[in-house]
Amino acid sequence: MSPKIPAKDLKDLFISTFKDEKSLKYEAGNPFLMKLKAKEYYVFLKNISSAYYKKYPDNARIQLPFSPHFKKISESNFDFIILGYDSVFQTFSAWDPHLIKARLNVRGNVSLFTRFSFQKKCKLNQFKEHHISDGTRIVLFSTKSTPQYFNSYKSIFDNTKQNEKFKFKKLSAKNLLENEDKLNSIEDPTILKSLKKLLKNDNKLEAVNLCALNYQEKSPKMILADWFNLVEKYQT
Repeated sequence: MSPKIPAKDLKDLFISTFKDEKSLKYEAGNPFLMKLKAKEYYVFLKNISSAYYKKYPDNARIQLPFSPHFKKISESNFDFIILGYDSVFQTFSAWDPHLIKARLNVRGNVSLFTRFSFQKKCKLNQFKEHHISDGTRIVLFSTKSTPQYFNSYKSIFDNTKQNEKFKFKKLSAKNLLENEDKLNSIEDPTILKSLKKLLKNDNKLEAVNLCALNYQEKSPKMILADWFNLVEKYQT
């Protein structure tokens, strides 16, 4: 797990990446309104932490609490940029601003997932794209590349090109909320491999437990029968 740095230090680190940008203006607090090259954004910075799945220590996340601050943001016309910081590898994880904005204050907490291994593989001056099981796209980059991210995030998240491992279908905000309720398929190749191995050895209950551990928070309305139905799709 990456050690967390104080919120003030995290914001100072973020601001320092724009040291050569004279147009930068920003408000106090976190989240905060920021102006860069005549364009305004809401920005929220948070340390990445473990998702606390004992069997899957690579799973990481940030959480957005229910907050009056987010009501103002969700009603604004400004993009909402959320960045999760990994202090070990000095990287930011970023999620689609438009889809996240639609989720604000819909439930108690909004969890945005990533993997520690993604951060580890991210190199300087490189934008690294990954997908997790529900189709969510994550873009990772070195903190030093933060200004470049602000210049290019729209084109990054508007690009729906499929990669070799995942057939990614861009979700609308409405569909994303619907997909959070019930999980219909598993796309994560690591989890899928473990799931099929358990089923091959007739360990259906462990397979159900595997799915629930990884996806219960993303699909809170799933009951035990739903997990069994999902698992049975992969039983040969």
